[in-house]
Amino acid sequence: MKKKNWNRFNLNNLSIAWKYGLILITIFILLITATTFVSKAINQTNQDLDILNRDSDRALLINELNDLIQSKALSVMGYAQFGSQIYIDDIEVKDQEIAEQVDKLTTQMTSDEQSNLLNVITLLNKQLSEMLY
Repeated sequence: MKKKNWNRFNLNNLSIAWKYGLILITIFILLITATTFVSKAINQTNQDLDILNRDSDRALLINELNDLIQSKALSVMGYAQFGSQIYIDDIEVKDQEIAEQVDKLTTQMTSDEQSNLLNVITLLNKQLSEMLY
């Protein structure tokens, strides 16, 4: 009786072409896997950058709004101290600029908390205007 050889399939029994073929297929599989991971990481990074840009634009608009309101408050104090018409004209210009900034910011608010804070700022600005008139 012949003994069956179950270990016939090993690398020693394959031709050199099959060995190179298996190595080449393995390299392509690894290359495709690495490319997939890198492209997913790049896409995630691009999404994170878009979020960062949107948030930084919003922060810049909020900072500009803060500067406008502080400038308006200084004009109100100047009017209270000196009573000149120049201050009233400056306050009206600042009110228009503040309204434009609030309109820009309203479209960029993403959460209820942000919207509520913007509403509080708008309310305090109206109170400042009412103190003048």
